[in-house]
Amino acid sequence: LSSPQRSDIGSNIRAGMEKLRRFQLSDGSFAYWPGRSETTDWNTSYAGHFMIAAKKAGFTVPADMLENWYHYQKRAALKVSVDELKGNPVRLKTHAYRLFTLALYGQPAYAPMNVLHQSAIKGQIAEALLAGAYWISGKGDVARAIFKKLDQNVQNYRENDGSFGSGFRDEALMAQMLALTSHKIEALRLLNKLLKMDKAGVYLNTQEMSFLFQAVAALYGGSLDQPIRFSYTFNGQAKS
Repeated sequence: LSSPQRSDIGSNIRAGMEKLRRFQLSDGSFAYWPGRSETTDWNTSYAGHFMIAAKKAGFTVPADMLENWYHYQKRAALKVSVDELKGNPVRLKTHAYRLFTLALYGQPAYAPMNVLHQSAIKGQIAEALLAGAYWISGKGDVARAIFKKLDQNVQNYRENDGSFGSGFRDEALMAQMLALTSHKIEALRLLNKLLKMDKAGVYLNTQEMSFLFQAVAALYGGSLDQPIRFSYTFNGQAKS
């Protein structure tokens, strides 16, 4: 990136952080709307994921926001029991995402990770996220064992609450975890499918776009001789 480009990105991230601060509650979690008092656990992990990624990219992240987020995530991870995850795929996925973000932060919650791994509870995206958590925690053998048994074919769906998920979002997450754990061929196959859907004009919400870009970055980041170039339409105007 050129200096002006990095400066613009930095300004946008700072503005995003200040806006995000309005969603954070006193216990460190995040609400769905600013001014609300109810924690949304998926969004809490999503907000933390953004802050960690920004910090790793060299941008300034308010230390108090990230630290308070971490303490909430750690407490929440330790409170979850296997029984409350049974028969609740959304809660299972949300718990696994929390574990992944803690590992990404550099503070893996090994006890909850091991409990989930050793349980009989199954869920595609939850298992993929758990594999990602193990991988970045230095336990690649466990991550590979999880993926060896995992069905990577994600079913299409859409939910308007819970994790606000969709088949596209979950496929992008799966591609990201595959790329992260060095399953490059599988990640590329899935990513090509998603990019074809995007090119065909399929509407993507903010979360779907976010995880798509993260999957691209996980697969190609740091390995290209030339920058990635893409085009998109915003407010009816084509940009590149």
